[in-house]
Amino acid sequence: MYLLDNPDHYTSHKFRPFHWSSYVTEAQKAWNTEQKEDNKVVLIKKNGRIFGLSQVYDYIYRPSELENMSLYDWIRRCERVKILKNNKNPKPKKNSEILINNEAEDHESEFDYDYEGEIEMNADENKFELEPDTALAYKNISTDASLPAPAHDKSLSKNLFPFIYGHPLADSHAIALSTEEKGLVPNFIGPGLPRRDKGDYEYYCMTMLVFFKPWRSGIDLKEADESWNTSFINYRFTQRNCDVMNNFQLRYECLDSRDDFRA
Repeated sequence: MYLLDNPDHYTSHKFRPFHWSSYVTEAQKAWNTEQKEDNKVVLIKKNGRIFGLSQVYDYIYRPSELENMSLYDWIRRCERVKILKNNKNPKPKKNSEILINNEAEDHESEFDYDYEGEIEMNADENKFELEPDTALAYKNISTDASLPAPAHDKSLSKNLFPFIYGHPLADSHAIALSTEEKGLVPNFIGPGLPRRDKGDYEYYCMTMLVFFKPWRSGIDLKEADESWNTSFINYRFTQRNCDVMNNFQLRYECLDSRDDFRA
């Protein structure tokens, strides 16, 4: 099948890579100024300036229309796309997973986070530069006049929404929102998710809040005099959120049972 350019496997769902630890690290920066671990970004040159570009930025600078969307739903339903210059004759896209109400829209998929502009990397092009403190950058975005202005709502199709000011690609890219029925399944990539019944419970609470409570900075996730545990207890998770968290735990319980059986 593979040699005939046909799929070599079939699934009932479609999946999207989710490097979850990068988002947790970003949220944690707002509260731990001594944290040494940094996310990594691609360096791009645009309008004579060098900017860092990261998947985390897409959520932090998400459209104001999606202010109340959690990170988990963001991964499932949102995709960054390039705004086409020619907006006159949009053509339908076959089997599109990002169109709303089955309408044809004029954008190109860029889920791989490639940038089709002038890109400049460091001397070793296989390496990325460490990103700046995005939490602090978010607080001061209004002071940097070099950042591009977001695209106008009127120039975008119905299913496209502009980034807020501060995103390096705000003038050339937008967010496409899929319907709930077309939502993808996050494929968690990176270290194992924290457990509810073992390990650092504060870290578990923080991670679940990062996933299911809308935020732009880690400051949005809890009060200054509040523990992650307290914030976790006080936040009203939806039933769907609770089901997903229970599924996380159920997987670990299954692995424990497997190990006990083999012992």
